[in-house]
Amino acid sequence: MDNTAHLRQPRQLNPSKLIAARHAAGIDTQWQMATMIGMTRGRYNRWEQPNPPTNLPHRIVGPLLVILGVRWEDISDPIP
Repeated sequence: MDNTAHLRQPRQLNPSKLIAARHAAGIDTQWQMATMIGMTRGRYNRWEQPNPPTNLPHRIVGPLLVILGVRWEDISDPIP
């Protein structure tokens, strides 16, 4: 699985898709997800809110994709 696609494609994180992927992976809380990827819950919470940050660090996104078992395209939308 290529976990660097988010570095090459003009896409933005979709909070609804991220939440769905987290739940599908059996991770019930933001706190659990944040702990697994080395973030605070407060910082991760912004990723699941409308208008999430656009500058997402690869060192966190890569492990997030592996843990969730998804590709970047599965939790993001093309930027118009």
